Amino acid sequence: MSPAPPLQPGIVALKELGDQAYAAKDFQAAVERYSEALDITDDATVLSNRSAAHAQRRCFDRALADAERALALAPEWPRLHHRHGHALFHLGMYGEALGAFEKGLALDPADSSLYEAVEHLHVFTEPAPAMPPAARPSGAVGGGQLPPSAAPAAKPPSPSA
Repeated sequence: MSPAPPLQPGIVALKELGDQAYAAKDFQAAVERYSEALDITDDATVLSNRSAAHAQRRCFDRALADAERALALAPEWPRLHHRHGHALFHLGMYGEALGAFEKGLALDPADSSLYEAVEHLHVFTEPAPAMPPAARPSGAVGGGQLPPSAAPAAKPPSPSA
């Protein structure tokens, strides 16, 4: 896995507090600490971690915004493409999610979390065989794609970078 970009000076303590809150599964506190750090300076690692904390809180629109902001700062960091794809998947933007995961894999073909995300996305979005209307369960509509609330494309990597 590719290393995180260097952390901006002056925010190390706040990032570490955010990481501790995340590890304790206090995702709201993690978001707050990461936000305090980002009030001081933009940092790709802290944005990535806040994106993960937002995703854990199922706030995928915020997770996406942080992933995109982080990508503007460090587009060569594969983990950011995973964060981006994860948020896109949960927002129902499956094609865009696949593109994000594939960009990450192009940067680091050995990243197992990105590879797993692509594999899961293919499984979750594979069209189901057409079923005659009479054979469908009550209320079912065809398709085969899961709604955005479905299982994640892959568990997002932990924020501690």
